[in-house]
Amino acid sequence: MERAGKIRILEGAVADILGGESRLVVITGSCGTGKSALLQEFSGRIPDSAHFLSATASPAENSQQFGVLFQLLRYARPLAAAESPWGSILDLLAERGPDDERVHRIGAAFAEVARQAPVVVGVDDIQHVDFASLQVLCFLLRRLPSLRLLLVVTDNDNGRATSCPFRSELVRNSRAWRLRLGPLGRDGVAELLTEQLGAERAAALTPEFHALTGGNPLLVRVGAEEYLIQGATALDAERRAGCGVHDELSRAFMALLHSAGEGTVAVATAIAVLGADAAPARIARLVGERAAVVEWIVDSLAAAGLTEGCRFRNAGFETAVVDRLPPEERVALHCGAAWLLYEDGRAAGDIARHLLRAGAADEPWAYKVLREAAVDALAADDPEFALECLRMAAETCPDLHERADISVVRFAVEWMSDPGFAHRWFDSLLDTAREGHLHGPRALELVAYLIWHGRLDDAAECLRRVRAAAGDDGQQPGPETVVVMEWIEFLWPSRATGPRSAPPAGELNRPILTGRGPRVFETLRGVLRGGSDPQTGAALREIANGWSLPSESMEAMVGALLAAIYAGCTDFAESWCEALMREAAERQTTTWEAVLCAVRGLIAARRGQPPTAARYALRALELMPARGWGIGICAPLAVLISACTVMGRAEEAAAWLNHPVPDAAFQTHFGPLYLHARGEYRLAAGRPDAALADFGTCGELLRGWGMDTPGYLPWRTSAAAARLALGEAEQARNLADQQRRHSGGHDPMVRAAALRISAAARPLRERPTLLQEALTVLSGAEESLEMILVLVELSRAFRELGLSGRARSTARRAWNLAQIVGVEAMCTRLLTPDLVAHLDVADDSESQADDSVTLTDSELAVARLAALEHTNREISRKLSITVSTVEQHLTRVYRKLGVAGRKEIRLVLRVLAADSA
Repeated sequence: MERAGKIRILEGAVADILGGESRLVVITGSCGTGKSALLQEFSGRIPDSAHFLSATASPAENSQQFGVLFQLLRYARPLAAAESPWGSILDLLAERGPDDERVHRIGAAFAEVARQAPVVVGVDDIQHVDFASLQVLCFLLRRLPSLRLLLVVTDNDNGRATSCPFRSELVRNSRAWRLRLGPLGRDGVAELLTEQLGAERAAALTPEFHALTGGNPLLVRVGAEEYLIQGATALDAERRAGCGVHDELSRAFMALLHSAGEGTVAVATAIAVLGADAAPARIARLVGERAAVVEWIVDSLAAAGLTEGCRFRNAGFETAVVDRLPPEERVALHCGAAWLLYEDGRAAGDIARHLLRAGAADEPWAYKVLREAAVDALAADDPEFALECLRMAAETCPDLHERADISVVRFAVEWMSDPGFAHRWFDSLLDTAREGHLHGPRALELVAYLIWHGRLDDAAECLRRVRAAAGDDGQQPGPETVVVMEWIEFLWPSRATGPRSAPPAGELNRPILTGRGPRVFETLRGVLRGGSDPQTGAALREIANGWSLPSESMEAMVGALLAAIYAGCTDFAESWCEALMREAAERQTTTWEAVLCAVRGLIAARRGQPPTAARYALRALELMPARGWGIGICAPLAVLISACTVMGRAEEAAAWLNHPVPDAAFQTHFGPLYLHARGEYRLAAGRPDAALADFGTCGELLRGWGMDTPGYLPWRTSAAAARLALGEAEQARNLADQQRRHSGGHDPMVRAAALRISAAARPLRERPTLLQEALTVLSGAEESLEMILVLVELSRAFRELGLSGRARSTARRAWNLAQIVGVEAMCTRLLTPDLVAHLDVADDSESQADDSVTLTDSELAVARLAALEHTNREISRKLSITVSTVEQHLTRVYRKLGVAGRKEIRLVLRVLAADSA
């Protein structure tokens, strides 16, 4: 073992006294480093030819005069076959008289024995020896050269604890040896473990044991014993962190601290309380000790393997130290730590943790620190800590207005964690607002939450108070206020927030919302009121650059994504939304993830992907209970109802229609989405009158709100379909044409749908042209529901015109896309039975029945180059023909394929190639 060399030194000292040369050996080291064990092992190697006396000193007994000397003499081992020479000295100890005289007489008697025969004296913990016994030992040290005496003592590395007379004698004595013990290295730990656990387990466990114990021999032994009882759980870091003093290893750790003295316990306690903020200077201020002394104790703890710098090696040790503190002392220490960190300008979160552990925040600065720490915690995705800080800040804040603001922020944080229980806050917050303590942006936030949960009357009352306060104040609002007001107007468009003059009073140390928010709602308002333009997409991409969930509010996030959807930027909206969903999942922010899933469902619905839309909408409802959705539940329900209707799952759509929806929802932005989906279901169920009523209500609401843009809801197209089902072709055509001419109807899906309905309301001969125009509009888009609907209508038109081969090939194109999109049932339901019968069968008559689908080799070559968007001149050069010939070939290609331009050629050629394959 690593201690073998020390044993050999001690055995050499025994040989010296047997040869007539005396010696003093002092074994030093920090607590638990094996000093007592080394002394005990050595005592078993002392030969019978020497007297052996041993004693263990204790701080509990150092007031007993000659107590250690009594131990030495009473249990002395005499020489073999000889009478004990110590009886006379015991008699002297029993006598009374002046202390100095007794020390001299006892010391002289002891020295006489040591002149006659070798004597080995072992004293464990010399620092705790009583003063009278220590005087006798010093007497012997001064006469050491004339004696055959070996004095072996153990001493902690604590100069203050060891008696000054003995230390003075030690310094002057030329026959003194020092043996310093430190923590075991890995090899030493391995040897100890091998003794207790066996070689195989020792080899596997040595690294972990060394890291856990720092090589402290006592802790290694206790840890090994605990391992034998509990197995691997004895080393589990999480379990140990919660065990505290109820764990054998932690109990041993505490025993080591107490053996080192009160000063060491005080410093260790400060280390445990301060945690990561522990530093020698700060510890000294907390315990009221000199910095030099604290540094020495910190070094001795590290030398014992108990700490690394100013941190314990194991969380269980820290727990053990704190758990043994009386409650009042623990409160005082944490309050003191908070004050020190506040004085040092440390982060608000570091200070707040001590205030929370103390359960007290009486200083006038404390609630402000707690408030700041809450904002930092929210930015770092730690809502639980933020709530703790806000709860204490609200309890200790003396200002009623600030306390009300803190309460709203606390409510908002709890809402993000569990929106379903928001109602328990509303009454108290409304009372606070009625008492005049809540105003500015926090009052507006309360209004927004009231609207979300359908409490429109309370929201209106609170909004009136905000407006009245704003009128009295006259200040211009800050960005945060503007964003909340815009969100309220978006949610509840029939109740505008009025003049932008509400004051930004009562804000936290820094606003939760950034300056990006006002731009979001400015863009959204522009899209809803005037449609989109090419600059809209660029503006949204600029807004999204660098966006992250903690830095922006949910309101701004939803507003930005909806602006992208309504502006027709669904490609961008999809990629951005999925990136935010991944971030929300990584951060485990379930409410954010639920809302984002609902938005992703809306995106998929707008892109004509019903199965995808239904999957995300269902996931949204799974992530957040219905009670938390409030009026927002209309969005995922609308997506589910619409998607199930399109996919032919009528019973499922009906079940979702039976799901409760707040009455107030139909006065808010999400109401028309639900009404439109219900209208689609009613139309598919053969109730066009009821469907038309729903679509008409949508139109009335959107016109009344000034949001009549097809990017939000193309209600005219849907109403036209209902009119068509009622046999009112002219009214249907008028509505569809209105939709086509609408200033905001630039979205390909919206335009194609309007063309499709307009074609259905026109004479048969006019339909293919409009439907082919719809295909051209969709040629740049990916496979979608609308493209399938257009192809279905086109195949039906070809069939009625007698072009059966063309009808079948077009139906097959629709079927192929339906399989990709996942709406096969819808496709077969809309196609006529004879067309359905030929979906999986391609015969020669189909291609021969209509020469319009047969291209010559020259025409096919020109068509392929045109599909790749080459110009006529480029095609002429590549094929070595004239431009005029190219134009003639293209004219015949357009006629045969039934397309309106070269953009659609690529789609038709791809489908024809798939058919032939």
